[in-house]
Amino acid sequence: MKIDINKKYRTSDAKWPVTIVSVNGPYPGFPVVGYAHSSSVPLLSHWTEDGGYPANTHLNLIEVREPREFWINIYPGNGTALHPTFESAEAGKNGGFASVETIRVREIIG
Repeated sequence: MKIDINKKYRTSDAKWPVTIVSVNGPYPGFPVVGYAHSSSVPLLSHWTEDGGYPANTHLNLIEVREPREFWINIYPGNGTALHPTFESAEAGKNGGFASVETIRVREIIG
């Protein structure tokens, strides 16, 4: 994985949020520069282009993915339909198809 300045990252073990400020930094072999936001102060740090930290692996970068959320309408006879929003799930119920239940699904990312 190559670090992308437009994505969100955190440290692997410490789980500190990281703000990437450059992927073209001045340190040979460690072009990624950013701030690891510890519990006390932001730490200016540098990483390899794939997010490796030079001294401690617990500060390696991991991309933070936003959890996905969607709704499933369940219809008589075990039919289902996926919907990106609650409103579209409700509209699906009002389109002449009476659903038995609408279930909200939220992805859990560890």
